[in-house]
Amino acid sequence: MNAIIPPVMTTNISHQVPVSDELLVNRDGSTAVQTTNDLAVQLAATSPLDLGGFQAPLFATEAALNAAVLTNKVSAWVYDDPGADKNGIWSWDGTAWVWTLPLPYSISVLRNAGAETPNAIVATSKVPLVEGLIVVLPITATTTATPVTVKVNGGKTFIIKTLTGNDIIPGGLVEQMMVLALVSGDNLRLISDQASAAIVAAAENAAERAEQAAESLEGVSFSILNTRYVTGLTADPVNNSQRLLAAWAEWGALNAGRIDINFPAGSYKFSPIQAYAVGVDEGLILPMSAGGRVNFVGRGTILIPASNRIEMFVQDGAVEIGYHNLTFDNSQNGVLQNTAKPAVLTKGGGVAGLGNAANAAIRQYRGATVELDDVVFRSFNVCLNYYGNFDNNQSLVGRVRSNQVRTEGCCFGHLLHQERELTMTNGVCLDNLDSINSSGSTLRDPGHFLYQTDRDGAKPQLVTINGIQSRGGQSSALKLRKGQTVTISDVVVSGDGRGIEISNIQNGGAISNFSIKLADFSSIDTNQNGLEVSDCGELEVQNGVIDIRGCNAWGVRVRRDIGSENWQNTGQTFTHLTVIHDFALPTGVGKAAFIASNQADLILEDFRFVHKGVIANTRHPVDIASCTRARIFDVTHDAPSNPTDRATLISFDDASVNCFADVYSSGLGHGLIATVGTTSASSVRANVGGHKVLVDGDLFGSFTPDLIGLTTAGTNSYSSRSGDFSRNGRRVRVWGQITLNAALASTGNLAISGLPYAVRNRSADFRGEVSFLSGVTLSQGSIPFLLSVRAQSYMALRKLDGGTASAIPAGSISGAAAQIIFDCEYETDDPF
Repeated sequence: MNAIIPPVMTTNISHQVPVSDELLVNRDGSTAVQTTNDLAVQLAATSPLDLGGFQAPLFATEAALNAAVLTNKVSAWVYDDPGADKNGIWSWDGTAWVWTLPLPYSISVLRNAGAETPNAIVATSKVPLVEGLIVVLPITATTTATPVTVKVNGGKTFIIKTLTGNDIIPGGLVEQMMVLALVSGDNLRLISDQASAAIVAAAENAAERAEQAAESLEGVSFSILNTRYVTGLTADPVNNSQRLLAAWAEWGALNAGRIDINFPAGSYKFSPIQAYAVGVDEGLILPMSAGGRVNFVGRGTILIPASNRIEMFVQDGAVEIGYHNLTFDNSQNGVLQNTAKPAVLTKGGGVAGLGNAANAAIRQYRGATVELDDVVFRSFNVCLNYYGNFDNNQSLVGRVRSNQVRTEGCCFGHLLHQERELTMTNGVCLDNLDSINSSGSTLRDPGHFLYQTDRDGAKPQLVTINGIQSRGGQSSALKLRKGQTVTISDVVVSGDGRGIEISNIQNGGAISNFSIKLADFSSIDTNQNGLEVSDCGELEVQNGVIDIRGCNAWGVRVRRDIGSENWQNTGQTFTHLTVIHDFALPTGVGKAAFIASNQADLILEDFRFVHKGVIANTRHPVDIASCTRARIFDVTHDAPSNPTDRATLISFDDASVNCFADVYSSGLGHGLIATVGTTSASSVRANVGGHKVLVDGDLFGSFTPDLIGLTTAGTNSYSSRSGDFSRNGRRVRVWGQITLNAALASTGNLAISGLPYAVRNRSADFRGEVSFLSGVTLSQGSIPFLLSVRAQSYMALRKLDGGTASAIPAGSISGAAAQIIFDCEYETDDPF
């Protein structure tokens, strides 16, 4: 007989508690024990809740709730709607469902199975991860990269972020850590911390990066919204190229906003990636065909190509690429020279054995804008090459901005084609090289710190250059072959083969405040010049000093090249310029300090030529050839060592028309002037082609007097003779002496010829005095004098007897040592 177990009566249990651990429950007709935690989960997540007889059913989405047909509409739960704000407890207001309260569960413990990788975690959850839910995630392996993701229940993938919204740093989550995080959209935002050691290291790196960035960006405007890093760089150049390509693919190609891709400090070598290689260590390192708005930022980082046949960064469609605080160093390979250029340049293709159109650090084919700031280039054939639009040279694209760029031992610092705007500031070029076109060829391609090339292409709209220094370059520091409006200022050139060359500038511009000192490169360059201007219109040049001592060079050269447009070679103005030359190099003789040819309406004002040494030049300091309406003001020939050409100043050739010069007599070399006329030895060559020349102040010079007879001039022999003159306006004064050493060969009345200017043709003659007369027989009481004869280049010797004037005949000279000392003034109509 079975024993009867008495029922458990609650009235027999006197102990009562507010919180329970277990409950006696009914499960399929049997009595069992259920923990209160399990009951809570059952009620909250898996079954309808019965409140006062009204059921609260569960729905995955709000749409499912609205579609359901319910008899009793009091409350309902939505727990997994894609719209996070729709999850919660809804109530019926009599006409529609209204969101009322959040779901009652607030935490979920995830199960990390350790699948996938440490940086791509796979986990499960008993409840859906809705907005605002707190989760606990155990970490089974230390993370090694960033970002770190979690895929939950085989569905949605979340990115783990710090509480401030940043990615987890490598090593930030360590094995056996329990992570507490808040569900926030597509992210799990940490409430607990990362590993402290990793945080400290990251903080130190961030502090150093911030300090370096603050210093390097002083005065520079870079939009920094996001910061990313090139990680995993090693001594392996192939690995480094792959890492750089991966960083670009992940961030640069997105074009999602201005992003800084940061390099760590140190030196790193790069090889072409396989897909773009054209030979051993030939090809591209980083092609950028889409995306952009990226700054590549270094921390004093040095990027080294594996060979000198590499294009490192190639922009072929990407936009707005910047380079900051980086050094591109090809010095271990050497500049690619003596190598033929490919006949046809293929973007990124190159030619095996010849390099990609010579090695380049940065080359742009398509995609607007390149910016350089605090960048150094060493031993590259091309540092920055910017095409604009590689497919159409009539299309202007983007801008080039270069600030604090330094090139050392390179050929082309900036090789530019069709940018819309160019700005260069505070650049330094050291020891620039020629880029020889081909091995064994005599054809040279001079390198330049700036070469604005392709003069047949579209002209950049605005070019602004300021604060450039160049030293030891084999050719021009700056060479611009085209532009619309150009401004160049504060340029210092020292020891270069050429200074500044500018041509084909359409809408005018200005060059100012420059100092140029050339070195002799005559063995490779026979056309050296300090400043060359060709085919320009309305250009203003002022405040410059050009030193070409020891060179085969022109100081300033203004010329027509191939220009045929009506705006070209017209309206150039040059003011406040000084040229220094010594003609010590024999080949330098014959090149003028300032030479202008084939120009219209040229103005030269306040020009000073400092002639060092005693070697004379065969050209005048200012040489005007085939010019129309050239106007010259205030030219000075300063020749302290008295070379024989010290009196020369300005020359107009016979092809020049209607030119004008106004100079000070004090500028004509120690107050000396050669005979004024149409010879190349004259101080001011005038009276050719209708030119007008004015000389302000007393003009001094010398001439050679001759004693002649007006019947037979004769050729007389002299022991000495000399003559000097001064001129102020039309008034001329002459003085000098003549001493014979043989019998007179002249007949007729005597005169002194060889005057520097013809006597003015007017009704009155001018009288002068004979202060000493010997060896001449005159009547008692006769007074000798000179009479300038109008429209003639001689003065008649006359005498006054008792108030009657008469000529002195040749027969009055009775000896072989006659002497005459004279002084006379007259007026002239001759121009200067």
